[in-house]
Amino acid sequence: MNRKVKISYWGLLLFLLSIGLQGQTLSLDSCLQWARQNYPSIKQLDLIAQSENYSVSNVRKAYLPQFQLAGQATYQSDVTSLPIQIPNMNIPELSKDQYRVYGELNQSLTALFTTSGKEDLTRAQMAVQDKQVQVELYKIRERVIQLYFGIMLLEIQEDQLQLTRSDLEARQKEMQAALDNGIITSVDLAQIKAEMLKLDQKQFDLRSMDKAYRAMFSQMIGRSAQNAQFEKPGNREQAVEINRPELQLFSQQQRAIDLQRDLVDQQKLPQISLFFQGGYGRPALNMLNNDFDLYYIGGLRLQWNFSSFYTAGNQKKILKLEQSKVSAQQESFVYQTQLQLAQELADLERLDSVMSKDLSLLELQEEILESSAVQLKEGTLQTSEYLRRLNNVSRTRQDLELHRLQRLMAEYQYANTQGN
Repeated sequence: MNRKVKISYWGLLLFLLSIGLQGQTLSLDSCLQWARQNYPSIKQLDLIAQSENYSVSNVRKAYLPQFQLAGQATYQSDVTSLPIQIPNMNIPELSKDQYRVYGELNQSLTALFTTSGKEDLTRAQMAVQDKQVQVELYKIRERVIQLYFGIMLLEIQEDQLQLTRSDLEARQKEMQAALDNGIITSVDLAQIKAEMLKLDQKQFDLRSMDKAYRAMFSQMIGRSAQNAQFEKPGNREQAVEINRPELQLFSQQQRAIDLQRDLVDQQKLPQISLFFQGGYGRPALNMLNNDFDLYYIGGLRLQWNFSSFYTAGNQKKILKLEQSKVSAQQESFVYQTQLQLAQELADLERLDSVMSKDLSLLELQEEILESSAVQLKEGTLQTSEYLRRLNNVSRTRQDLELHRLQRLMAEYQYANTQGN
C-alpha cells in the first residue's frame, strides 16, 4: 500500500513539473547564456586558465637555483707527473683510474632579466587560446538567434493559415448551400475541398518544422523548449564600430609575436651565473694527493653562445611574416564583415519599406471594413462577405506583425555581426 502511495506521489510530482515546463517563458538573453554554458567548448576556458597557472609557475622557477648531481669513473692513458726527482722526498704518482661524485648549485643572473619576458609570452600564448575558444563560442549566438526567431515566425505563419482556414470553411458552407439548391455543381465544391487539403498539408509542415526547431533549440540550450512560450525581445540599437571577438584574437596574436621577437634579442645575451660545486673523488683539487678527498669550488661563470647571432635575423623575418599574415587575415575578416553588414542594413531598409506599405494597406482595409459594417447593418452586404473583409484586415495585421518580427530578427543579426 505504501509503495502505491509513493509511486502516485512521484507520478504527481512529474506531472506538475511537466505542467510547469509547458507554461515557462523563455527570453532570448537567457537562451543565449544557456547555450554558451551548455556548449562543450566552454570547458576549455577553465582548462586554459589552469594550464596558464602551471606554465607561468614553471617559467617563474627559472629564478630558483638549479641543482644537479653528477658522477664519473674514468681510466686514462697517462697522468700528470713531475719530471724530476728530489732526494729524500717521495712524490706520489696519480692513479690512471680516477673517480668523482659531485653536486653543483647554479644561480642564473641572466634569468633575472629574461624570465619576465618569458612569463609575458606564456600568458599571451594562453590568451590566444582563450580568444580562439571565445570565437568558437560566439558562433553559436547566430544559430540561437535564428532558431529563436524562426520558432516565433512559425507561430505567426500558423495564425495566418488559421485565418485562411476560416475563409475556406465559410466559403465551403456557402457553396454547399448553393449545391443543395442546384446553383453550382459538385466540381466547384471539390475545388474548395482540395484547397482545404492543401492547407492541412501546409499546417502539418509548419507544425513539423516547429517541433524540429524546438528539438534543436532544446539541445542547444540544455533545456526543454517544446511547450515553452518565446518572449518577444526588445529592439537593438545599431553600433558604429565592429567589436567581434575575432578582432581581439588578431590583436592577441600580434602581441604574442611581438613578445617572441623580444625573446629573440634576449637569446643573444651572455649567460652569467653564480655556482658552487662540492664533491668527493680521487684526485680532488690537489693533484699531488692520490687519495680520495672532499673538495669544493665556487665562483662566477660566463657562457656566451654566438650561434644565436647567426639565426636571430632570420627568426625576426619569420616572425614579421607571421605578423603580416595575421594582419592580412584581420583585413580580410573586416572586409567580409563590412560586406555582410551592408547586406543586412539593406535588408533592414527593405523591411522598413514593406512595413510602411503594410500600414498603408491596413489603413485602407480598415476604412473598407468600417463602411462594410454600415452596409451589413443596412442589409446590403452578406455576412460572409463582411467576414472575408474582416479576415483580410486580420491577415494584414498579422503580415505587419510578421514583418516587424522579421525586422527585429534582422536587428539582432546586424548587432550580432557587429559583435554588440
